[in-house]
Amino acid sequence: MKYFICGTGFVFPRHVQAIAKVKGEFAEIVNGNRNIETWKEAIDKADYDVAVILTPPDFHYPMILRAMERNKIILCEKPLVINEQDLEAIKDYDKLYTVAQLRYLDIGSNFTNLTHLNQYDINMRVAVHRDADYFKKWQGQPMRSGGILYNLGIHYFDLLLHIFGPALNVLDIKLDDKNASGVIVGANYNARFYFSTDTAENEQERVFSINGREFDLAGETDKLYQKVYQDLERGKGVKVQDVISTINLIEKIKYEAR
Repeated sequence: MKYFICGTGFVFPRHVQAIAKVKGEFAEIVNGNRNIETWKEAIDKADYDVAVILTPPDFHYPMILRAMERNKIILCEKPLVINEQDLEAIKDYDKLYTVAQLRYLDIGSNFTNLTHLNQYDINMRVAVHRDADYFKKWQGQPMRSGGILYNLGIHYFDLLLHIFGPALNVLDIKLDDKNASGVIVGANYNARFYFSTDTAENEQERVFSINGREFDLAGETDKLYQKVYQDLERGKGVKVQDVISTINLIEKIKYEAR
């Protein structure tokens, strides 16, 4: 398949490597977050099968709509949208996929010794150091990134719901531009989460644990991206309907924090 890539930021090399691994063809590459006319013209005129959207999140929705008008296959980085109401226009488009690479981790089979339990205690903790320059970029601007829940939390929330099922309630929510914490309650789990971009360099950590057992979510990142593209080449992948519950959860957390 021919791939048109819009966005050349941090995650771009992983996509390029994954496309090369599946022997995909690069149709065109543009840095789409700089000039609106550049990406519009490229989406409209480039010769490609798949539009790969890697721009800051505030560009995702208009770019998806533009590629939908051309009836293209679309692969968009997380989050698909940062406004819940935007889901209505895209939720039934059958050729829209998102990058949910953590779903390809073999975590389920790695905790078979725990599956006899009726309750799971889950801890999701991402504490990172970000300097002043970070908050001048899109990542540190909630109107562009969707805020810390979308920027850091969505990966973990999506994995949680994928493995353990729907969230029934959220409790003890605290949220500001640099920190988010609370508890997500499911039918058979309590998941504590803490996300922060306001951590000292020597205190950074990334934790995803189930009943005290920690799992490495970053060890095989490149292989996970390759699996995303292998599925895409077979007409498979994570579609809008698969991630609506994740977006709804984030919006519920935001609502409870008001």
